[in-house]
Amino acid sequence: DVLSRQQSSVPPGLDYRFLVPTSGTVSVSLWDASDVETLKVWLDETLSEYCSTECFEVVEEFAQGISVELARQRTAQSVSQKTGAAAASVGEKAQEALSA
Repeated sequence: DVLSRQQSSVPPGLDYRFLVPTSGTVSVSLWDASDVETLKVWLDETLSEYCSTECFEVVEEFAQGISVELARQRTAQSVSQKTGAAAASVGEKAQEALSA
């Protein structure tokens, strides 16, 4: 799908979480975003030839059924980022040791 192909161009601060497709003309996606306007601008620039977009802020504490999954995804992303940073650090130290 178009959104999957655009994942590499998603700016920092925007994290795609869910897509709820429909058999009709409206689908819903859920994002973590620093602010709604940044997300709206990026979606319009990226998807305007395929669809129109509307953005609304979700009040998470009242959203039923997604809180646990969002927490799982955010934790997995954090662990992945920290693991990648640690691996890079170990790699740099190994290169320095080999060069010495």
